[in-house]
Amino acid sequence: MFSTARHLFIALAMLSLAACGTYTDLTGTWVKPEYKNKGYAKVLAFATGTKSLVNQSIAERAVATRLSKGGTLAVPASDIFPQSSYDATNDRSP
Repeated sequence: MFSTARHLFIALAMLSLAACGTYTDLTGTWVKPEYKNKGYAKVLAFATGTKSLVNQSIAERAVATRLSKGGTLAVPASDIFPQSSYDATNDRSP
């Protein structure tokens, strides 16, 4: 019994370690030969993946500020999309 449990534990541990070893690698790129970069007049900074709309707004403003320092006109998405239906009392922080 102990031997079977031990073997099962070792097998699961090895499987877990093997699953962590994956990675992605860029193997090539392609660019359309006649493409001419015309630049962007305005960029929308949109953050996702936050559990809090407050943190999302902070991240968007930080990205927009950093882009603006580099000469790109950037606008936080929270300035464009209204959050009037948003209830701040139910906001969850991460």
